[in-house]
Amino acid sequence: MSKKKTNIIFLICISVVIFFVRLKSGPMANYYHVMLTNDAIRMRYYKINVMLEIIYTIMGIVVPLLIIFSRIHVSLEKFSYKNRKVCLPGICIYLFLFVIVDHIFYLPLDIYSGFINDHIFALSNQSFGKWAFNWSINVLTTAFFLALVLWIPYKLAKKSPKRWWLYTWVIFIPIIIFSYIISPIVIDPMYNKFEPIKDKKLENKIQNLAHRAGVYNCQLYQVNKSADTKQINAYMTGALNTKRIVIWDTAIKNLSERELEFVVSHEMGHYVLHHNTINCFGTIGGLFIMLYIIHKITPYIIEKRSSLLRIDSISDVKSLPLIMLIIFICTAISDPVYNAASRKMEYSADTFAIELTRDNAAGVSLFKKLSVKNLSITEPDKWYEIWKYTHPSLKERIDFVNSYKPWNQNKPLKYSKYIK
Repeated sequence: MSKKKTNIIFLICISVVIFFVRLKSGPMANYYHVMLTNDAIRMRYYKINVMLEIIYTIMGIVVPLLIIFSRIHVSLEKFSYKNRKVCLPGICIYLFLFVIVDHIFYLPLDIYSGFINDHIFALSNQSFGKWAFNWSINVLTTAFFLALVLWIPYKLAKKSPKRWWLYTWVIFIPIIIFSYIISPIVIDPMYNKFEPIKDKKLENKIQNLAHRAGVYNCQLYQVNKSADTKQINAYMTGALNTKRIVIWDTAIKNLSERELEFVVSHEMGHYVLHHNTINCFGTIGGLFIMLYIIHKITPYIIEKRSSLLRIDSISDVKSLPLIMLIIFICTAISDPVYNAASRKMEYSADTFAIELTRDNAAGVSLFKKLSVKNLSITEPDKWYEIWKYTHPSLKERIDFVNSYKPWNQNKPLKYSKYIK
């Protein structure tokens, strides 16, 4: 079967899958959901997202194999090295084009999950043009960044077949740290327009909370997300002089001042408790393990199936889809461990927010609003929570926030040393 026919069959299969997912979701007309209770709508949205996650997981295995067996990786290599220039090596062209091709395979599912599904449930205000623009920017920046850095391990693998993975890890450490610091001021503005908080009273309250939490020189922004979505969010990111608190305008419009103070206190808790630093070093540690696994497994597979895979060695740039497959499988296996650690940090941030604000009622009402506005169910299936949830379930968070009042029992605050 030719490569062209293989690709067409694959896209047809994905389109059929998306059709059935859409069929399960019901008609796109918003009036359809009026006939359902709020709980039923949230449950329907949850089940569709579970199904989408399963499909993405299957595709994470299928797409690299399809690229290999359809010989796309061979054609890309020939094209890249044929058109290489002095200022842009063939390996960089290959890496750039490969990322774009890989994303194109996911495009039908991305359109459904990122655009159609949110419009079905009236969560998105985004035009398809805006969605396509953001998708394109994401693909191009990812392709450019990976082309900029992934040539390093390939060059090292040629010069040092036994230690390339260790040298790569050492070189990537400052890159990872730098990305955590620079991302808020370089990458984030590509997708959103950041503005100073317009409500100066709210801004002063947040600054007072930040000072009580020992957070100084922190920039406060609101971002116009209502043009794209009806969901609510806020976050704190960056480090040193790049740290910033960002609140979606949807949160400002839909949450009370007390609820906003609680959610911002939660985000400051992540910063004060060094969760970003923990995540950064967790990424570095995970990269060490991942590179070692790639170093051990990839050459073995190539040695056994070199002619079938059309890959000569691990230093051959055509090994990228095989390496992607190995990374995906390792990530899928390790996700429950990462998510468990993430849920623990979220509990800590909730605890910090309660102790900083001492406003349990605001926390409870906040989580209830998140359930309504973000169409989040309060109790997901346990297996799915372990597999995909980076936050505790809303029921667990509501129960915890409602009951955690150490000052009523004359108990010391867990994070009193951070609060002024």
